[in-house]
Amino acid sequence: MQRQTAKMFLKLLVPALAVLAASGAAAAPLTITKAAATSSDPIDTLTPPKAIPGAVITYTLTVKNPNLATTAKNIVITDSITTATPANAEYYVGLNDANPFVYTDGLLGLLGATGLTYTWGGANSASDSVDFSCDGGSTWTCTVHPGADGYDPAVTNIRITFNNSFPGSTGFTFAIRARVKQ
Repeated sequence: MQRQTAKMFLKLLVPALAVLAASGAAAAPLTITKAAATSSDPIDTLTPPKAIPGAVITYTLTVKNPNLATTAKNIVITDSITTATPANAEYYVGLNDANPFVYTDGLLGLLGATGLTYTWGGANSASDSVDFSCDGGSTWTCTVHPGADGYDPAVTNIRITFNNSFPGSTGFTFAIRARVKQ
């Protein structure tokens, strides 16, 4: 039963791509892919982890601007956990306002660094580049209440607004963690 649950979870999880918005000449050729990898599970630490209840999944969003001659502006990524697995996962939003995301500027061996940045002021900061929604993305004024482990089951969407322009022939990755609900 656990193996079947894991397969169903991953089938729903991986195809649910994040939404990428941009303006400028390179808005159309930007690409985004979303991969999911099970980082850990609560049952077995000796074998590869499985996406069972309690498992931690890392979503890695890879964004590329493959067109050398164009630059995009106003880069916004929106990720929805509800489109992937309704009611089956919860985002990691951090503990003690520590940044819960991993941003890597540049794609090793493929594309150069973008120079894009974002700011993190804490889970409930109104002045940083990260917003949370608790209603499927209808509003972005969700007050985050992480549990003792840093997960908030009420958060349904995350939106990241990047600063600076996104030059051609560059790319980045952005990792977000979630946990399969028990």
